[in-house]
Amino acid sequence: MKRLTRALFLSHVVLAVLCAVLLLDITAPNPTGRRSSSEVVVTRGDSNVIGDSGESALATDLNLPNNNAREQRQCICSRSYRRSGCNSCLVTIPTASQFRLPDFVGKDFLAESKNSLVVPDNYEQLHQLQDYVYGALALKRPLWVYVRIDTQVTQELTLLVEATGGGIVHYFRTPGYVDPVETAALVGLVSSGFASMTCLVLVMPHRSPRRPKTPTTKWQANNIPDVLERAKQKAQATIDKEDSRHKL
Repeated sequence: MKRLTRALFLSHVVLAVLCAVLLLDITAPNPTGRRSSSEVVVTRGDSNVIGDSGESALATDLNLPNNNAREQRQCICSRSYRRSGCNSCLVTIPTASQFRLPDFVGKDFLAESKNSLVVPDNYEQLHQLQDYVYGALALKRPLWVYVRIDTQVTQELTLLVEATGGGIVHYFRTPGYVDPVETAALVGLVSSGFASMTCLVLVMPHRSPRRPKTPTTKWQANNIPDVLERAKQKAQATIDKEDSRHKL
């Protein structure tokens, strides 16, 4: 019984650790390491504000500067636009009709933010993403395209991006979104913690309380005859002493 309880205790401890790791949200298989963005993005209003919201959230989670900034601007160049508007060319591809600026350039990956409900939402965006795919293949770097949690992405684009070794990441938290994995992990952490504590109590040794020992004194019952005899002898000695004094 104790072996079974110990086994259950260890399994619950392992489950609690796994749940804690899931709550930390640091193990997802993409460059941020997260399942979803640390910030809730803007989804309504001006399109530029919406786009900037996605890029800002991704810059925080990737810990990278936005490549659209004037001091960055590392481009995927075409033959006719090698340096126009760019500080440097990452690679030149003949298929591009113009230079392309991926949102983020990591040491070993490219990343693009698309904070919209449908991707691609027009032909120009499709051509842009295709050029990113060709550039990533030429650079031998994976391309990661980050979209909203609820974004609809065409299968064609998904296959193209996955061909680079990267993928489409349904990532940006929208207002009111609750991560089901996070909710399940929290429930699992609480329940496994309670169960492991219960098992720990069951396997701990239980000892009966010790009764206090009765102090041993000269007045215990088995010593009474000796005490009486000594008292009798002492009394007789006193009598004998008084008798001898009177005789004198």
